[in-house]
Amino acid sequence: MKRGLVFGSLVANLILFAIVVAAFVVSAVSVTRLGDASRAENASTDVLSTAYSLEKTVLDLETGLRGYLLAGEPRFLAPYRAATTAYPRIDAQLERLTARDPVQHERALRIAAEIRNYVVAWAAPLLQRARTDLAGARNLEASEGGKARVTEIRRHFAAFDASQRRISAERNTEAAHLGTIALVVIFAALTLCALGVLALAFGARRLVALPVRRLAQVAARIGAGEVSARAPEAGVAEVGELVTGFNAMADSLELQHVELENQAAELEAQQVELETVLQAVEEEKRDAELLRAFGDDLTRAATLLDAADTALRRIGDVAGAEVGALYLADDGDEAYRLTARRGLAASTLAPTLAPGDGLAGRALAERRVVNVSYDEATMRLPGLATGRDALHELHLPLLHGDRTIGVVSLGRARDERFDPATVAMLGTLAERAALGLAEALSLHRAETLAHELETLLASTDEGIFGIDDAGRVTLVNRAALELTGYDEREIVGQDAHDLLHHTHAGGAPYPREECPIFHTTRTGVSSRIEGDLFWRKDGSSFPVEFSSSPLYDDGALVGAVVTFVDIGSRKRIERQRDTQHAITNVLADAPTTEDALPRLLEAVCEGLGWQLGFAWRPNTDATELRCAARFAASGWELESQRRSGSVVALGSGAAGAALASREPVVHARGDGAAVAVPIVGLHDRLLGVAEFFSEGPIERAGLLETLGSIAGQAAQYIERKRAELEIEQERQEFVATVSHELRTPLTAIDGWVHELLTEEPGPLNDDQRHFLLTVKRNSERLARLVGDLLVARQIETGRLDLFLAEVDVAEIVRDAAETLEAAAAAKEVELDASADGSVVVLGDRNRLAQLFGNLLSNAVKFTPAGGSVAIGVSVEDGSCRVSVTDTGIGIPPEDRGHLFERFYRASSATGLGIGGTGLGLAISKAIAEGHGGSIRLEDRAGPGTTFVVELPLAVRSEVRR
Repeated sequence: MKRGLVFGSLVANLILFAIVVAAFVVSAVSVTRLGDASRAENASTDVLSTAYSLEKTVLDLETGLRGYLLAGEPRFLAPYRAATTAYPRIDAQLERLTARDPVQHERALRIAAEIRNYVVAWAAPLLQRARTDLAGARNLEASEGGKARVTEIRRHFAAFDASQRRISAERNTEAAHLGTIALVVIFAALTLCALGVLALAFGARRLVALPVRRLAQVAARIGAGEVSARAPEAGVAEVGELVTGFNAMADSLELQHVELENQAAELEAQQVELETVLQAVEEEKRDAELLRAFGDDLTRAATLLDAADTALRRIGDVAGAEVGALYLADDGDEAYRLTARRGLAASTLAPTLAPGDGLAGRALAERRVVNVSYDEATMRLPGLATGRDALHELHLPLLHGDRTIGVVSLGRARDERFDPATVAMLGTLAERAALGLAEALSLHRAETLAHELETLLASTDEGIFGIDDAGRVTLVNRAALELTGYDEREIVGQDAHDLLHHTHAGGAPYPREECPIFHTTRTGVSSRIEGDLFWRKDGSSFPVEFSSSPLYDDGALVGAVVTFVDIGSRKRIERQRDTQHAITNVLADAPTTEDALPRLLEAVCEGLGWQLGFAWRPNTDATELRCAARFAASGWELESQRRSGSVVALGSGAAGAALASREPVVHARGDGAAVAVPIVGLHDRLLGVAEFFSEGPIERAGLLETLGSIAGQAAQYIERKRAELEIEQERQEFVATVSHELRTPLTAIDGWVHELLTEEPGPLNDDQRHFLLTVKRNSERLARLVGDLLVARQIETGRLDLFLAEVDVAEIVRDAAETLEAAAAAKEVELDASADGSVVVLGDRNRLAQLFGNLLSNAVKFTPAGGSVAIGVSVEDGSCRVSVTDTGIGIPPEDRGHLFERFYRASSATGLGIGGTGLGLAISKAIAEGHGGSIRLEDRAGPGTTFVVELPLAVRSEVRR
């Protein structure tokens, strides 16, 4: 029995062992077959994933191509370009994965061939055509040519996908059958492995489940916005690596979050900086315009009093001062005389002011600005406080070189101090006023002296000189020196008869004993002679009327006083004076140097009776001269053209001699003469040479002084225009540089923000998405501003590109109105668009959309709530007419002449604090004129404005494509 039990036990054990072995054998076989099936399934999944990627690439090809054709913008080709780069690699991968399946491999090869045919035979030629004929390319694409090809490719993709899924399903069925067998066998062994499984479950909970649960909790906290949360380092093997990798990813996400916040802050700072720069440019332009207008007003002032009144009025307006006074230097006295007043009666002001006398006197004495309030001051400006209290005073000395020519005193009755910015601006105006008033003072003194001399000459026949009893000159006045060409040292002490009165008109010598002047010194008898000749230093003569009167000292005859008049000089003096006045008018009216120079030459030649005039410009090292402008009297045109084509070398002719010596030069040329005068600017810089030719003799008296004065006027004008041009060029270069430098970071910001918004790097919470959308919105706004600046630069350089095609203006207008409909509704402004059907012109759709968008945007922006904006399209007199009318704040008349200038903003907008760059209307004008049309602001009754754009229905052939 024991043997049977032992044998039975042994048999049972053997049977049990055989069952366990069989179970393990079956399990091993099943597991092996399951592994094969799983690998086959993974391979099938890879094939499907690769095929999907390839199909997506085909869709990207079509999407990028159609987006570019629809928008006409190269940036929409980005998906297309990325797809053309990616699809060969994906196609090669698909062919490699299907290499063991001949049927699928054949389908993959067919799909690859069709994709290459689509890119090479359809997309590439269509893109090439779009670069020259966008409209034609759109029509070709719209004919379903490309779409049909893509549809055919997708049909092959569908067949490929279906076949692959069928293969995958068969493999899954086989794997499921094997799995069932394995489960049945393994289930029998589960009982035996229960304890092991329990032990494994306990270990899995401690080493896997708990670390994974903690990891999920940290992931939830990060998803809620707590980007600094981290999972504790726990777990072994893959679980530990998972926790470490997750913490690294969280670190990267936190870093990206910080970088994104920094980029947003930097973008906002750049935007503020750009707006500050634009505001500074606008303020600089406004200050330059103010200085220019101020200088023009001073230049136009006819008298010293007019110039003083103008200076005080304009400075007082800028300062916002209710009262003021202007004192100027008085010749022959240390006192300064009241010359102009503002808001005060003359009786309340001191007629003269001495340095150190009151606050204004302190400004004169110390040559500095005095800015005080009455509660701080110890002295008062005489007269300013009489009958009217001024709470704040500002005293600006008028400095001209090392001279103090006057002082401007300003007072404010309101309690508002003169701030530093205002004081700085007023100081600049005072400097400009000092220059203008110094010129006016010089002119006034010259006119006063001229008046005194004219009075004296009216009683003494102008030229005066005295002689002693031997006939030697003892005194001479300025008129006599000018008429004879001598200076005082050359004539005083010389024998007057031998020097001035030695020859008759016919050339015969004039004996001393016959000389009436000599006779007067001998007899004391006065004489008056008309028709005799006096002789100049240069050997020329001039007819005179002279009288000689005896000169007594204590009853003794000591000599004679001779007064004489150059009978032929009066008209010459008047001509020279009229010529100077004509030059002043030319320089006051001419907008540019190129416009002023020929008119200046014409005024000088016609005023002084010369036949040719040239303005020569020096080269860089001032060794040669080239013609910058010319004038020729009738009959002298060919000679003028011949001379102007040559280069004048240093020292050659009158102009070359003036270039070398920097002094006026007179060259006699037979019966004629040539005169050259250098034009010298600041810091002794040679700006040019003016040269004139006469076919007959010239009158030299006062000539070089007149030409020197004209050259000085021209130099001041050229320097002023050059400074204005340099300021404008610096502004243009600065704007262009800022615009180009901003494009690269803006493009990068927009690209990365777009990438983050796709959530491809990782999911976003609501706050993160809000922040990114704010960054994107502001970057797009800044990009539009940069675009406007670049367009303005294109306008300045004359390179505004237009891509012309037939477009419907009515459609463009309706689209623009629809775009602004939400903004108008938000402001409670009624927006209406109307058109007379379809109006087709030859134009650039994007530029015209920009033009009408600018006009509508301005109309909505400047129209208050409850107002209305209307845009209408019509055909009138063979032109397309688009009018934009609003009931907004309107444009002041004084701003309308500057409305289409770059960076100019109307005072009605700046006064209300409405933002803007001043570029919209300038760009709109360039677009309208670039299409052969025009834009204007119509006069209208009532509030608001009306802009009218007219475009030709048939654009002239010279419009640039």
